[in-house]
Amino acid sequence: MFGFKLLPTAAAVVLGAGIATGNGRGALLVALAILALQWVVGKVRS
Repeated sequence: MFGFKLLPTAAAVVLGAGIATGNGRGALLVALAILALQWVVGKVRS
């Protein structure tokens, strides 16, 4: 259960840090990859 709350938080932190450093596009791609990973894990577990 802990991992499901950790991944979206990590995605938000990465996105925020990327925007703050001016690398919004790269951060957005990483955040989307993290959320996609969470979706795959959810599909596998269910």
